[in-house]
Amino acid sequence: MMKLRLRLWLFVLWLNVKTSLQQNDPTCEFGIIHSNLFVAGLPPQNQPITAGHKLRFLCSDEYKPKGSKEIECLQTGQWNSPFPTCSE
Repeated sequence: MMKLRLRLWLFVLWLNVKTSLQQNDPTCEFGIIHSNLFVAGLPPQNQPITAGHKLRFLCSDEYKPKGSKEIECLQTGQWNSPFPTCSE
């Protein structure tokens, strides 16, 4: 019984530390995008965008992308490149 309590206590402690560390990780904000720009790679709703996460962009047929087609969230909480736009 004592071993079970100790394991449970250690597991709860580990979860608290893990959650605390994750809350301190820098996250990138999703910017404003052009109306004809499509985004691939977004995390599920309400999930943060953390360092190393990449987004890919594509414009609709009659438009051409202006800027990087792929950007990455950096450890600083900033994107490595501005969000692209679409031009005719």
